[in-house]
Amino acid sequence: MARRFSFAILCGICLLAQGLAFQLEDSLNHFKCFNESLCNDGPLHQKLPTCQNIPTPEDSQEKIIYIRDNFSPANFDDGSGLVNAFCNTADDKKPKAYQKIVSGAIANVKRKHDDPEQKGRYNRLYSMLECLFGQLCNSSM
Repeated sequence: MARRFSFAILCGICLLAQGLAFQLEDSLNHFKCFNESLCNDGPLHQKLPTCQNIPTPEDSQEKIIYIRDNFSPANFDDGSGLVNAFCNTADDKKPKAYQKIVSGAIANVKRKHDDPEQKGRYNRLYSMLECLFGQLCNSSM
């Protein structure tokens, strides 16, 4: 479960790998990949570790707290808590939960992009997104 947390936080901002001009409705194209990667132990989940070691634990934890405090009604303190909250959401409510995670992740990464002191963190998050959606989700869609 711990390996899933950075994917949960960063997966939703997949279109940032194609530029910061992100349309939230476009993110729903990756909802199936997000859901299957986190909530099932199938082939997509097995590929997660190849991309997850790019951001530091501090990068991931900071993003989790930002999403929790600004975009999620659930109460969690770590990636496992976020994954559990998402995976235990009723199927008909998961797309809305996914959109909230995506919104929080986008807002957080945009803050990093605009702050010159956060350039290293932004570059690591961007590299992870390229890995996840260049190799993982695009190959499964």
